[in-house]
Amino acid sequence: EGHYCFRVRVDDAARGRSPWCRQSCFRLIHKPIPRPPRLFNPQVETIPSPTPEPDHGSWLLRLVVGVAHAEEPPRRKGIILRWEKVPGIDNYQLEIAEDLAFRKVVLRRLVKNSYFTWRHLTQRRYFWRVKSIDSEGREGEFSSPRIIGAVVAPPQPWKPPAGKIFNWARRTPAVELRWRGSELLRDVVVELGRDAELSSTLVSRHLGRKTRFLWRPERTGTYYWRLVGIDLNGRHTRPSRVTSFRLVPAVPRILAPLGGEKFSRAKSQEGITFRWSPRPCRFQWQLFPGRGRKSPLLAKATAARSVRLPVKQAGEWTWRVRCLDPPSGWSKVGHFLVEAARQVAPPPPLAAPRLLAPAPGARIITTRRRASLRLNWQPVAGATGYLVAVDGPAGGSVPLRRRLVETHLDLDNLAPGTYRWRVRSERSERGTEVRSQAMKQPPPGTPPGTEVQKAVREQGKKEKNKGTEVTAAKNKGTEVTAARETGNEAVSSFEIVMRIPPRAPVLTRPAMKEHVELPPGQQVRFSWKPVARAHSYQLELSRDKDFDKPHVTRTVSSAGIGLSLPGEGAWWWRVRAREDDGFSGKWSEGTSFSYEVSKPPITERAVFVGVHVDFFHNLGEINTAQPSLELAYRLPFWRRRLGLALQVGYLTATASTTDEAGTRQASSRLHAVPVEIAACVAFPVGPVNLYLGAGPRLEFSRVSIQPGDIATSNTSFGVVGLAGIEGKLGPGWLFAELRYTWMSALRGVVELHPGGLLAGAGYRLGIW
Repeated sequence: EGHYCFRVRVDDAARGRSPWCRQSCFRLIHKPIPRPPRLFNPQVETIPSPTPEPDHGSWLLRLVVGVAHAEEPPRRKGIILRWEKVPGIDNYQLEIAEDLAFRKVVLRRLVKNSYFTWRHLTQRRYFWRVKSIDSEGREGEFSSPRIIGAVVAPPQPWKPPAGKIFNWARRTPAVELRWRGSELLRDVVVELGRDAELSSTLVSRHLGRKTRFLWRPERTGTYYWRLVGIDLNGRHTRPSRVTSFRLVPAVPRILAPLGGEKFSRAKSQEGITFRWSPRPCRFQWQLFPGRGRKSPLLAKATAARSVRLPVKQAGEWTWRVRCLDPPSGWSKVGHFLVEAARQVAPPPPLAAPRLLAPAPGARIITTRRRASLRLNWQPVAGATGYLVAVDGPAGGSVPLRRRLVETHLDLDNLAPGTYRWRVRSERSERGTEVRSQAMKQPPPGTPPGTEVQKAVREQGKKEKNKGTEVTAAKNKGTEVTAARETGNEAVSSFEIVMRIPPRAPVLTRPAMKEHVELPPGQQVRFSWKPVARAHSYQLELSRDKDFDKPHVTRTVSSAGIGLSLPGEGAWWWRVRAREDDGFSGKWSEGTSFSYEVSKPPITERAVFVGVHVDFFHNLGEINTAQPSLELAYRLPFWRRRLGLALQVGYLTATASTTDEAGTRQASSRLHAVPVEIAACVAFPVGPVNLYLGAGPRLEFSRVSIQPGDIATSNTSFGVVGLAGIEGKLGPGWLFAELRYTWMSALRGVVELHPGGLLAGAGYRLGIW
C-alpha cells in the first residue's frame, strides 16, 4: 500500500528524448482507509490553571492549599477545537492554516484525543481540518475545512462621536472618552495626541477593563485618539480607528450694556464700560451706530474682558464681541442709547414733611429720670435727606442738629420738660445720598459716659418693659403747640413728665401652688392687699406664666373679686394698680394655683342594711343555699368609695354512710353560721359601680351524728375575696357579686370543704 506517481516521455533515437509528461499519482490500498471525522464549531473556553504539586505536609495544610487553588480565578482562555471520535482510530492529524488551500500552515499537530486546545485568541480568520490515522499508521483523507473566526476584536471608540465640538466657557470642560470592547480583553490602552497619525502622544494610559476615561485638555484645538487592546493571553490587538474631537472657545456673553440702557451726554463722554464674560482667547470688539451691523464705526482687538471708551455722538448704538484666536461665533448684540443734551426743568419745591410721632403736644409719661423715644415723619417725594433740629426744655438753644437719610430719629437720655422739634426736607443737586452726621451737642443734663438706649416708641402704644406710656395731652392747663408748616419745614412739640407708679399689689389668695377644689358653680375668690393711691385694679388670668395670651382680664375697684374659671388645671394670675387717670403701676409677681371642680359622692347615705342569697356554690357536700344579712358603712371621704361590710349567714349540710347491702348505718348533719368582715372599694362606671373587697371569715359549726347522738362543735378561720356590680334602685342598691373563700375543716366522720366559689345577689337599703 502507498502513494504512487508515474510519468512518461518519448525516447527517439533520431529526435532524442521528449520532456516528461505531467505526473499522475494514485494510492494503492488493500482495505478501506479511515474515514475523515466530522468537525464541530470552535468555542472559546477558559483554560484551567495547572494542578499544584501535592504537598506531603499535614492534612490541614493540604486542605487549605486545595481550597486556595480551587478558588483561584482562571488566568487564560483558548479556542477549543472538537471533532467526531472515529471508531478504531488512535491518532488524528490537525492542521490550521491562514488560507483555504493550506499553503500557509501555522499549526500541524498529531493528537490522540478528539479535541485540541489552541492557546491563541485569534484576531483574524483561520481554516482548520483533521484526518484520521489508525493503529497501522494508515492515514485517511482530510475533512472539509472549517473556519476559525476572529474572537478578539480591538476596542472601538463610542463617545464622543467623530468631530464632536466642545465649548470652553469659564473653565476647562471635562471630555469623557467611552468605548466598547471584547470581554476577552484584560487591558485597554488609550493614546491621545494632536496629530491624526499620533506620532507623538499627549496621553498613553493603561486603564484595565474600564470603558471610560475622563480628561481635561489644557488648551483649545483638535485632538485625536485611538485604542489598543491586550487580550487575556497578553497579545496586543491592532489599533482601533482614530477618532477626533475639537475644543473651541464658547461664544462670549455680553454683560453690560446689555440692552435698553440709557446714558446721559455727560456720562457717555466720561466713558462707557463694555464688559463680557471671560474666555480662553483674544477678543475682537465692534461698535456700530444705530441698529445695523454693516460697517463698524470702531473695532478693537484685546485680551482684556472689558473696554472703556467715550461715546460723544448721541443716538442708538449696537455692539458685539467674539473670540479672535482661536475664532468663535459672534455674541448676541447689545443696544444702548446716548441721550442728547436738553434743558431740564427745575424740580418742583419740596413739600414739608408730615410729622407722625410723637403727636403734636403729646405728653409722654415715664417712670424713670431719663426717657427714650423715636421721632417719626412721613417721607417726601423727591427728597434725598432731612435736617432735624431738637430744642431742649430750657429753650433758645439747639442741643441737636442732624442730617439723615432715614425718616426717623432715636433720642435717649431725655430729661423731663417740654421739647420742640422741626424737620426740613432737602434734595441734593446730583442725587447723591445725604449721610447721617454726628450729634454736634448732647441734650442738656446728659451725664457723661451714659450708654445710649434705643427703644422704638409708637404713638398710642404702651411700653410695658420701660414702664412708660405715650398719651395725648388732654389734661387741662397744659399748653399745646400745634404743628405748623413753614415752607419746607414742619415744627412740633412734646412734653416728658416723670411719675412714680403705684407699687405692685401683694397677692394673698390663692397662694402659690395652692390647690383649690370647689363644688360646681362656685366661684374662685381672688384677694390681695390694697395699694395706696390705687383707684382700680387690673387682674389677668393665664395658662402660662409669661401671660402671652391672657384668658381672663378684669378691672375692679376693690381688693378682691370672685371669678368662675373656664376650666380645670393649672392657672397663673397677677394684679396691678391703676390711678384715676389710667396710669398703671407694675404687675405683681405671677402666682400659680391648681383648680379642680369637686365631684359629688357616689351615694348620699352612709349606712346600709341588706339581704344576700347565694344561688350558686361549690362548697363540697353543702347542698343548701346560703342566706345572709349584711350591715355596710360608707366612709365619709374619697366620695364614699371606701366601705366596710359585716355579713352573717346560715347554711346546713347532711351526709350518710351505708354498708355493702345498701343499709344506712349512720347519718350526720352540719349547722354552720359564717361571719365575714370585708373592706371594699367602689369604681363608678357610668350609672353602675364596680367594687372589689377582701377580709377575714369566721365560721361557727356544729355536727350531729345518728345513731348515738354524737355532737361536735368547731370554729374555722379563713379569708374571703369578692367582686361585684351594683346599680341604683329606689332608696337602695341592687347588686350581684362573686365570692371566693379559702378554708377547710374536718367535722367528725364527714370531711367538708367550705372553701370555694359562691355567686349571689341581693339588695342594700340605705337607712342613714
